[in-house]
Amino acid sequence: MKGLRDLTAQHGVVLIFDEVVTGFRASPGGAQVRYGINPDLTTMAKIVAGALPGGAVGGKAEIIDMIAHRGDPEWDNTHRVYHPGTFNGNPLTAVAGATCLEIIASQPINQQADAMGARLKVGINDIFGKMEMAGHAHGIASMIHVVMADCGCDRELCTMPHSQIKEVTASPAVTGLKRGLQNLGVDIMGRDSFLVSATHTEQEVDQTLAAFETTLAAIRDEGLA
Repeated sequence: MKGLRDLTAQHGVVLIFDEVVTGFRASPGGAQVRYGINPDLTTMAKIVAGALPGGAVGGKAEIIDMIAHRGDPEWDNTHRVYHPGTFNGNPLTAVAGATCLEIIASQPINQQADAMGARLKVGINDIFGKMEMAGHAHGIASMIHVVMADCGCDRELCTMPHSQIKEVTASPAVTGLKRGLQNLGVDIMGRDSFLVSATHTEQEVDQTLAAFETTLAAIRDEGLA
C-alpha cells in the first residue's frame, strides 16, 4: 500500500481508502493507522455512526472544504461541490457516533476484540491440524477468515491466489461449514468469516471452537473434504 500511496502522490491522484469494514477494527484508526498510510479520503459506514444508519467521508481539509459553505454567493452557488443527503447531520446518528468514538478512544475495546479474535484464529488452526484436514484461518485484529485449503501464509494476510480462494469458497465443504455452525447456534458472516467484537468473551469463543470442531468432523464424515 505504501507503493500505491507513492504512485498516486507522484501523479496527483486522490488516494481513497474504503474503511467500511476495517475502520476501527484493524486498529482504532483503521487500516491506515495500522499500516502507516495516509490516504486523501476515507469512507466509513455505520461503524462510525454507533451502528445506526449512517456513514461518513473523512479526508484532507483541502478536499473536504470543497463541500463547505463559505458565505460567498459566488463560491456557494457556482463552485462548491454539492453534497445532498436526506440524513446529513442527523442528530441521533451524530450523537451515537460521537459517543461510540469516545468509548473506543477511552476504553480497551480493540484490545478485547483483538484478543478474542486471536484466540479464535489460533483455535481454528489447531483444530485443522489436530484433525489433519486441509484448511486454515487467517486475518488481522478481530477479522478472521476461514479457507478450506492449506496455505503457507503468516496467518495474517493470505497469499493464496484469489481465483483459488474463490474456487474453495464455492465448495460443498464451505456450505456444510456454514450450515453446520448454524445448526449449533453459531452464525458466521457470509460463508467463511468472523467479525469478533469486544462483547465476546472466552466462553463464546470456546463455544464457537467446539461447534467448529463438531462441524468439521461431520464434513469429513460426509466426504465433503
